[in-house]
Amino acid sequence: MPYINLLLVIIILSCLGCAKTADYEIVEAQSGTPLNLNELSDVLLTYDVIFFGELHDDSLLHHIEHELYKKLIKKNKDLVLSMEMFERDNQTGLDNYIQGKSTYEQFAANVRLWSNHETDYEPLLQLSRKYSRDVIASNVPRKYATLVAKSGEEALNAVEDDERQYFAENLIVLNDRYKEKFYSTMSQMGRHGMPQQGGHDALLNIYKAQCLKDDTMAESINNYLLANPGKKVLHINGDFHSRYHLGSSQKLALLNRDLKIAVIAPVAFQSQGTLQWQPAQSEAGDFLILFYRTEKY
Repeated sequence: MPYINLLLVIIILSCLGCAKTADYEIVEAQSGTPLNLNELSDVLLTYDVIFFGELHDDSLLHHIEHELYKKLIKKNKDLVLSMEMFERDNQTGLDNYIQGKSTYEQFAANVRLWSNHETDYEPLLQLSRKYSRDVIASNVPRKYATLVAKSGEEALNAVEDDERQYFAENLIVLNDRYKEKFYSTMSQMGRHGMPQQGGHDALLNIYKAQCLKDDTMAESINNYLLANPGKKVLHINGDFHSRYHLGSSQKLALLNRDLKIAVIAPVAFQSQGTLQWQPAQSEAGDFLILFYRTEKY
């Protein structure tokens, strides 16, 4: 890693403890009972899989997930990380980096990194490297999701056999609350989010591409757990993928009903508001992060 980038990561790691708990509050979703990060980590370790729903551009949530992972990883030697931000075909490159077999420069050249990787996700990888923990590259490569979004799920039939390992064996498209929320979100995004041609069929294909991501992430986690009995997984994804126990969380539950799954969901407040739990928020997850929204980008 170039000196300037290494220095940046060191500064970030040292400052991750700077956020004040007054900026956020963690509560048990059903009762509103407050929990500090240490208490939360103790409770979470009674689960098999933990979904942390983040807002990709929020620096405070990135801070919380880093601090939570640090506590979990210190308390349980069997806890590993899974991330939406890495795609299945990059698993080998990710493994080599986590295991110290490649430099950061080699890692960055061989693995598709998000634009905010160094500030928000590299600190998580540094913890995984330090404690020798696996990191699951759980997501579907973007090109397959794009293929479905443009041409429908039938387009996957033409994919070469040696590439089929990179997306879920079964694409499950449910006509349920998740679909309703996805369509509503796309509608709220207005013309920038809605397809300009194709109408309902085009939007349905975009939804199917979303489902392919969820199915692939869920299958990746389940496959890892089947191959590594006794392990626990902290999975990081965008909040929409797991909120209300829908999306990737729901798909994992369908794959393996024996798993005990927890969902952490953020609840954003404006800076002038008061962080206060309301019963209406309880469906969003098992644990809620009430926080003041601090967009980074």
